[in-house]
Amino acid sequence: MEIWKTIAINDLKRFGVLESSLTSINERIEALNSKMEGGSLSVNKLPVQGGGTSQEDKWNDCITLKGNLLRQKKSKQLEYNAIKRALACLTDDERKVLNYAYINRSQGHMERIMRAMCVEKTRAYELKDEALSSFVMAMYGE
Repeated sequence: MEIWKTIAINDLKRFGVLESSLTSINERIEALNSKMEGGSLSVNKLPVQGGGTSQEDKWNDCITLKGNLLRQKKSKQLEYNAIKRALACLTDDERKVLNYAYINRSQGHMERIMRAMCVEKTRAYELKDEALSSFVMAMYGE
C-alpha cells in the first residue's frame, strides 16, 4: 500500500500540471496545423540534385512533431482522466483535503486544512491520510 501512496501523491502533485500541459499541447498542434495549412510551408519548389527541398524538410519536421504531440496528448489525457475519475469517487471534503495537501499545495497547507475542516492538527493529518487512502483505492484498487 505504501508504494501506491507514493505513486498517488506524485499523481496528485502533477494533476494541475497535466491540465496545463494538455492545453499547451493542443495549442502547439493548432499552431502546427495553421502553419501547415496557412501556406507558410510551400511545396512548390523542385528538389535540387535529387535531394529534398528545405521546404519539404520543414514540412516533414512539422508532420513528425505533430505526430509526437498527438501521442503525448493521448498519454497525458488518459492519465488526467484517470486521476479526475478517481477524484470524482471521493467526498467533497476528501477532494478539498487532497487539493490543499497535494494538488494546489502551498506553504501552510496543513493550517488551511485545519481551518477548512474546523479540526485540530492531529485530526487534519488523519483526514489527509484517510483522503489519500480513499484516492489510492479509487485509483489503483489497493
